[in-house]
Amino acid sequence: LISAYPRSEEAASERNSLPEVYRLLGETYSSMVGQEENPDKKRALKDKAQEIFTEAKSGLEERLEQFKRLLADPGATNVDYLNDQYMQARYNLAKTYYFNSKIYGPDEANRKDRLNKAVAAFEDFALDYQNQSFLGYEAFIYMGFCHRDLGKTDDALADYDEAIALASSWDDPNNPTDPTQPYPIPEELHE
Repeated sequence: LISAYPRSEEAASERNSLPEVYRLLGETYSSMVGQEENPDKKRALKDKAQEIFTEAKSGLEERLEQFKRLLADPGATNVDYLNDQYMQARYNLAKTYYFNSKIYGPDEANRKDRLNKAVAAFEDFALDYQNQSFLGYEAFIYMGFCHRDLGKTDDALADYDEAIALASSWDDPNNPTDPTQPYPIPEELHE
C-alpha cells in the first residue's frame, strides 16, 4: 500500500504507524532473547532484530532528507503536507531509536546508545513541535521513558513535569473557545 500509493492518505497513515509495528517486533525479539539459553542463538536473534531496525531507521532518514529537499524548494507546493510528513518522520525516527533499545539488555552498550540517540531526537523534536502538535507532548513522555531506562530518574521526572505543564496549557474541552488556552486537547485524551 505504501509503495503502490505513496501520496495517499492511507499510505501516510500506514507509514506513520510503522513505529508501533517496530515496537511490537522489538518486544517480541526481546522476549525471545530472554527465553533463549544458547548464546549463539541469542546473538542471532539480536542481529536479525537489529537488521530490521537499521532498515527502518535508514528509511526514515532518507524520508527526512527527501522532505528537507522538497521544503527547501522555493516553488514547493503542498507545504503544509510536506511539513506534517517531515514532523511525523522526525517523531517516528526518535520512537524507532527508543523501540530499538528494547532488544538489548539493560546493561548493554547498544541499549544505552539507542536510548541516548532517542533522547537527543526527542529533545530536538520537542523544541520544534511541543506547541504545534500533540506529538510534542508524547515526545516528553517518551523522553521520560528513555531517561528512566538509562537510570536517570530525576531527568525522567523532569520530562514528565514538562508533559504535565504542556498539557495544562491546553484548552478545557468544556470551554473550547477560551482565547487564553490556544492548544486544545483532544477529548479522548482529556482524562
